[in-house]
Amino acid sequence: MDIQRPVQQQPSEQSAAQQPVQPVPVVARPSQSNWKVIILAVIGILILGGASYGAYYYWQTQKLIDANKPVACTQEAKLCSDGSSVSRTGPNCEFAECPADPTADWQTYKNDQYEFKYPSKVILTENKNQIVLNHKIPYENHGSCDMKGDSKTYPTLDDLNMAIKVIDNPLVKTVQTLSPYLTEENFVGDSLVISPGFIDEYKNGVLRGFSIYEGAEGCGDRKYYFPVTTTKTLVITNEQVQMLSGIIEASIRNEVLKVPGVISREENEKIFNQILSTLKFTAQ
Repeated sequence: MDIQRPVQQQPSEQSAAQQPVQPVPVVARPSQSNWKVIILAVIGILILGGASYGAYYYWQTQKLIDANKPVACTQEAKLCSDGSSVSRTGPNCEFAECPADPTADWQTYKNDQYEFKYPSKVILTENKNQIVLNHKIPYENHGSCDMKGDSKTYPTLDDLNMAIKVIDNPLVKTVQTLSPYLTEENFVGDSLVISPGFIDEYKNGVLRGFSIYEGAEGCGDRKYYFPVTTTKTLVITNEQVQMLSGIIEASIRNEVLKVPGVISREENEKIFNQILSTLKFTAQ
């Protein structure tokens, strides 16, 4: 028996024409003008980024330069309690730290005109209007200014001896009275003429005045004159210790320096300046 297979019909031209046509996707290409905009935008971003980085780098570099750049501080100075002074320093021009106060545990003397501090090992005595500060060591000697040919022997040696008093006279008249050997050329108006090594200017704390060396061969004293008012002068005398001066041979001087508790010439000057640095006037 023959089996009949269905015959597959080919689509006719008409049916094929009736089928919907699938659209072909079209890729839009940027025009030449759009490319220019994109390129310019990228260039702009690069320029802006480079400029920002350059500005940031310059700012950081300038900060580093400014941080390391020396600062010109004013020439002001702060007086410390030990008589020394410190200046402004650092990027903020702040005063440097003062040394620790060496007079913190010193004793205080005060009267109706002035006050000051002094070390406890120094003996203070009052004699009318004069204050005397003294320190002795056990050492036999023939006096402060004559170490030979004197039959008198003293059991102790003054290694510090200073006196403080206020005189009711103006500066020039006081100097002329206490130092009568000065000539007219040593004065100008109501002040003194500086002569280095002889008449020197002296400043310490609130004190502003002059010092005059009076002595020879390691003995004598140095007088300090400070005008308190137009009619009053503060006079401070510091006696020179011949046994500790350069005029005495080294072997004898070294013997003295071996005595326990001795105040050397350098320490004498240091203590003297520290005492003056603490002096303040209580009335004028």
